[in-house]
Amino acid sequence: MLLNASAQPLTGIRVLEIGGGIGTIQAELLAAGATSGEVIELVSAYEPYARELARDKGIEDRSTFRVADVLENPDAVAPADIVVLNRVVCCSPDGVRLTALAGSSPVACFW
Repeated sequence: MLLNASAQPLTGIRVLEIGGGIGTIQAELLAAGATSGEVIELVSAYEPYARELARDKGIEDRSTFRVADVLENPDAVAPADIVVLNRVVCCSPDGVRLTALAGSSPVACFW
């Protein structure tokens, strides 16, 4: 449904999925043509599964996974064209601030 909602081609698009677990949405956007993507997560236990998903989808050369706290260090995250916040807003201790940080530079923001 998210891919169908995008009216623009994904070529040249950088995707950032904050709190994305294994990065399923980011992986789908990359598989659909986005150029690069990154999953930023607080929980390092997701990393091997995120890497496995990227490998299975054939996007491992365009996808990265990092453990970071966007609220504690917002400058550690590079701007993106599409920022995905799926369920992380309600789980964050400061979802309003997280949403503001995520929406400060992208062309499109989905949550």
